[in-house]
Amino acid sequence: MIQQLLNKKVIFLTGKGGTGKTTLAAALAIVAARQRKRTLLVEVDMTRPSVEDIFGTSLSASPSLLMERLHGVNVNFLESLRLYLTQVVGVDLLVSTILRNKVVRFFLEGTPFAREIVFLNTFYHYYEQAINSGQYDFVIVDLPSTGHALPILTVPTGMTRMFRIGPMVKRAKILQDFLSDHRRVSLSMVTLPEEMPMNETMEVFGRIQRDLPIELGPLFVNRMPIEDFSDAESSRLLELRQQLKVQSLPRLLAFLDAGEELSLASRTSRHQIERVRQEVSAPIVEIRELEEPHIEPPAFRLARILEQML
Repeated sequence: MIQQLLNKKVIFLTGKGGTGKTTLAAALAIVAARQRKRTLLVEVDMTRPSVEDIFGTSLSASPSLLMERLHGVNVNFLESLRLYLTQVVGVDLLVSTILRNKVVRFFLEGTPFAREIVFLNTFYHYYEQAINSGQYDFVIVDLPSTGHALPILTVPTGMTRMFRIGPMVKRAKILQDFLSDHRRVSLSMVTLPEEMPMNETMEVFGRIQRDLPIELGPLFVNRMPIEDFSDAESSRLLELRQQLKVQSLPRLLAFLDAGEELSLASRTSRHQIERVRQEVSAPIVEIRELEEPHIEPPAFRLARILEQML
């Protein structure tokens, strides 16, 4: 599954905040670069890009080298707007005049669909570079959390429904075709084996299937418990705990209590996995929680885990 994902040209990642989405995006980018793919890791309009903490390199609107064959970029609204206007208006002088006018710029920033359409257009620009010029072999877009990501992905459909003709509609149809390129483009979600993140994942998955033409890639379930107890092991642990008196062997009781807590976490995670498996048709990739502390950064450790899945 991981290799099939890396064989795409562009993949999007989204999920509920706090699920480890950015760490996973960085890990996938590292794996791709190690496979000798010229890779671009994209963050979206971050005041302080999270990728900077992972690689120790500042990000800007222009790609920066993060490691061999891997560049990173922080896509911001103003540069994305400039690119979009250049492609839609087609006259550089007019575009510069528009962007110099603070009132017009303020109006554009507040226009419905504006941020979403210019960001998606920038992603399409990188897709074109990957397809036509071969500048990149693989582009991974670390989208915002699902609540902000879905409007970006659904904006072409919204615009074509609202407007019939004009250069913006023409561009929206191009972006719609981009998202529909199942051979090269895919969207994956990241979640946790907990009730609330799983509930949101199932809800969003249904909306994507209903409203978006994009292909859904693997669902990543992050931070699965390190210890995975079988039903027999959990039952035996409970029997031992019940057989011992509270007053006897306090150290052994503490050990069994810790084991029972780990067993409960394992059962809960398994239950959540089965719930989502019944509702979501995408393949599920389970990722164990990383042990702490460790000298190697989490994204690089996660990359090694993903490489073992190839």
